[in-house]
Parts: sequence; structure tokens; C-alpha cells
Amino acid sequence: MFLKKAPNVLVIYLRGENAEVSMDVSLAYRDDMFAEWTEMAHERVPRKLKCTFTSPKTLEHEGRYYECDVLPFMEIGSVAHKYYLLNIRLPVNEKKKINVGIGEIKDIRLVGIHQNGGFTKVWFAMKTFLTPSIFIIMVWYWRRITMMSRPPVLLEK
Repeated sequence: MFLKKAPNVLVIYLRGENAEVSMDVSLAYRDDMFAEWTEMAHERVPRKLKCTFTSPKTLEHEGRYYECDVLPFMEIGSVAHKYYLLNIRLPVNEKKKINVGIGEIKDIRLVGIHQNGGFTKVWFAMKTFLTPSIFIIMVWYWRRITMMSRPPVLLEK
């Protein structure tokens, strides 16, 4: 049976319940089109497949898709280079039971969210302007509260 296509989900034939997929992932970068790739990170990442079959398991429903949860993959905190290369391998080792609970791989889909430099500049400008402004407003407000003849109530504090 297949796993249903969704962002960051492997689409595969599923052979066993509670199957686990093990990915051998490496990330490389370069700053121009003609430079060599430089490996940045390399990791073997296991992920448990949490899938359900929404139809009854009968012969007439053979070939239908499994409904699976999204698999978290990775996050890069800062993007300092121009080009990135993501290499995903799914090695099979029958002795160690690595990737044997899954069957034929049909598709891998990844979703990338990118924040360009313009976003960062606007965000930095907003923080630079708003933080001192809010601080000045808070000082003015607290000064007005303490000038009152009565003590401040809890909401004003």
C-alpha cells in the first residue's frame, strides 16, 4: 500500500505496522556556481511512520493510500551561503533491520520556507524603532501613574 502524498512525507509502500524509515542525510554548500561543494552536516536520522489506512483492508481497496502524519525533517537557522545541496539516502541493511519495514519508494516531497534579506532588514528596522519607542511610552506611562494621589491598582502596575 502507498503512503498518501503530503509535504515532508515519504510516499512508499508500507509492509509492516509501526515502520521506521532511516535516512542518511548530508548537507553541503557553495557560494558560486563553479566552486566545489563543502559538506556542512552529515547525519543518520530515523523517523517513525505514523500511518492509518482509512478504508477497510479488503481486496477491493488494494492500492489506496495510507494517511500519514507529516515527518519533521530539518531547520537551518541562518542561511549564510548562496547554494545548498541536500543529499538524502535510504540505505537498506537486512541484518540490522534498517529500512526493511518499508517497501518501494514512490516519492519524496520537501517543503522549503525561505526568508530573504529584505525580510531580515525590515524585521531589524522594526525592532530597532519599536523597542526604544515602547520603552519611552512605558516610562511616560509609569511616571503619570506615580504622579496620581492614590496608589496604582494591580492593572496599572
